[in-house]
Amino acid sequence: MIFPKKLENAIITVKNKLPESDPFSDTTQIQQSKLDALMGIVNFVKQMNYIKSPRVKEKFSFFLRSKYDYQETATHFGTSRNSIDVMVSRVSRQLESLVGKETIDMILQDKVSEALRVFRSGILNESAKGFFLPEAAKYLPEPKYRMFSSLEECSSEIRFLNVLTEHGMKNTIEECDQEKLAHILYLISDNSKKLIEEAGDDKVLQSYFENGHHSREKVAIERQAILKLFNGEFSTTDNGEPISNKYQVEKALDEVRRQHIFHDAGSGLELASKEG
Repeated sequence: MIFPKKLENAIITVKNKLPESDPFSDTTQIQQSKLDALMGIVNFVKQMNYIKSPRVKEKFSFFLRSKYDYQETATHFGTSRNSIDVMVSRVSRQLESLVGKETIDMILQDKVSEALRVFRSGILNESAKGFFLPEAAKYLPEPKYRMFSSLEECSSEIRFLNVLTEHGMKNTIEECDQEKLAHILYLISDNSKKLIEEAGDDKVLQSYFENGHHSREKVAIERQAILKLFNGEFSTTDNGEPISNKYQVEKALDEVRRQHIFHDAGSGLELASKEG
């Protein structure tokens, strides 16, 4: 089934499930959010910015207005039905790739927020190709013009988006201490995990352990805190409220400090018991 038809069928399905009464019920709100998401995709399809050729755009637009009539489209443009079939299939595959192969199904399965992230990531990658890093793009809002009096009002957002570009990320990384970056990356690597489990072959760290400069326990504590940070376990409060990056890092470091104090205290008690 071509993508526009699949989209139309999804809209019909959602509309049929909209309750005729009680517009403020949870069921109505859920179905309305699905419909809004699908109509957002419809608007993207209608704009046809994804089609570069004016002639193909004209043919595909006529095809949609004709309610998917291949023969009528072919006759109107004086070409064969097969050529229209090929054109429609190609544009439909392109559309599905941009919007996301599973996006419509995700919307129907009540995964609206997740589906919209995939959709926005796809269309942003197309409209701003070569600018923003793909993984970051999926969390950005849908492009939409707003009536700001001056671009200067958006200066902080511009600075943020500039960091998300390849050159911006490169510059940001180069401003960091490379040895410290390497150390953090080592902590989350498989080599660190193996070393903690006493199966690693890092001779330098093995020597540190043997000479008492560091311990496997301390490396394990630091590794665990960094993994939790990067996995997003410090990203929200207990109530689900987002936490700034600065305080996420502070939470991770505080956990390391508390674990180290406990570990060091335990080591001292163990040492004292041996001496006694």
